[in-house]
Amino acid sequence: MYTVYSRMSYQNSIRSLLIVFLFSLALVEGNSQGIRLNVDSEPLNSVLISLSNSYGIQLSFNDQQLSGYKVTADSSF
Repeated sequence: MYTVYSRMSYQNSIRSLLIVFLFSLALVEGNSQGIRLNVDSEPLNSVLISLSNSYGIQLSFNDQQLSGYKVTADSSF
C-alpha cells in the first residue's frame, strides 16, 4: 500500500542521494574547481543531466521518476 509516509521516505532518500552525489562530485574534482549549483524548482533529472554534462560523468537513473521531484539550491561545493 502506497502511503504518505512511504512517499516522504522516498523523497528523503532522493534528497540524501543528491547530497551524497554532489559531495562525491566535489571530492572527485578536488581542488581544481568548485561546483556551483543554482537551481530554482528544477526537475531533479534535469539537474543531474546538467551536472553530468558539465563535469563529464556518467549517471544512470529513472528519468521519468526523478522528473517529479523539484530541486531548489543555491550552493557551492
